[in-house]
Amino acid sequence: MSFNDRESLSACVSTQVGCAVACTFCATGFLGFTRNLTSQEVVDQIMCIQRESGKRVSNVVYMGQGEPLLNVEEVITSIHTISQSVGIGCRHLTVSTSGIIPGINRLAEEGLPIVLALSLHTPDRKTREEIVPISKKYPLPKLMQALADYAEATKRRVTIEYVLLAGVNDTDEQGRELAQLVRNVPCMINLIPYNPTETPDGVTPYKRPSIRAQQRFKHLAESTGKTVTIRLERGTDIDAACGQLHNTYNK
Repeated sequence: MSFNDRESLSACVSTQVGCAVACTFCATGFLGFTRNLTSQEVVDQIMCIQRESGKRVSNVVYMGQGEPLLNVEEVITSIHTISQSVGIGCRHLTVSTSGIIPGINRLAEEGLPIVLALSLHTPDRKTREEIVPISKKYPLPKLMQALADYAEATKRRVTIEYVLLAGVNDTDEQGRELAQLVRNVPCMINLIPYNPTETPDGVTPYKRPSIRAQQRFKHLAESTGKTVTIRLERGTDIDAACGQLHNTYNK
């Protein structure tokens, strides 16, 4: 990812081929899980980007294919390599998770000053279990405690990722519930307007909320004083934005 205000790049790296988590708004989940990537394969993605672009990568987000914390040891090894050998400091690395509590605890034990991002997407249990099925295994109260413990251990603020799905998780009530759910977690909230994806049978299951609806939800989520942003999307036109990473053709 390139930005007009800087010469360096941000790299979005994958940690698995496919994904077993199967979030219903994410095209990668439709692929199923093939295998974990090794730490070197993760690092090689950054090196390839630098070699082919001729530019330096200064920020890395573990937000490509796969659930990083289901491959946590290789992820931790890659973080050490990136920070020590590639020269990108831990404070410029972000690891995203759908809420794998043992993996969050393992990262906290390691004490790496990275940014942890939680793909939350809704504050209520029923809806979250529908769109993020793995949440049935890791309930919200325990997940919020794990995030608070992580923030305490690392002294880093957590990022709450929230994909906005029109008519599913963008109601006024859910905006207020979100603010209350994260009130005791040092965090910021990043709202992500839904990027269209098709299921294997050609159905687009959700719609993106209007800009007005996005702004209203942002205002409600700010009610307990958290910083709330709406992500500027890149790559939607080439199926490379958040939730769209999949193979158009399998050979």
